[in-house]
Amino acid sequence: MQETYSRIHFPALPRFERRPAVFIDRDGVIVEEVGYLHKVEDLRFIPGSLEAIVRLNHAGFWQWRSQSGWCGRGYYGWPEFETVQHHIEGVC
Repeated sequence: MQETYSRIHFPALPRFERRPAVFIDRDGVIVEEVGYLHKVEDLRFIPGSLEAIVRLNHAGFWQWRSQSGWCGRGYYGWPEFETVQHHIEGVC
């Protein structure tokens, strides 16, 4: 008799904490659009954006910030992305 999936034992996976999430476009929403931001010296925060991020953090929101130009398109590399991202995270 063939074993069915309903009879196979799978180990329990840890439950992930459920919490609200927000997806934010970084360029033009958090920072000014400069065309594939990859240098800290070009970083300019949009007024009120940092305060909004802090409020989301305090409210327990998980955040995802998207950037379209990084390594996948080849406009800049991972080190440049990390440098800008670490700077943003350090300010927030």
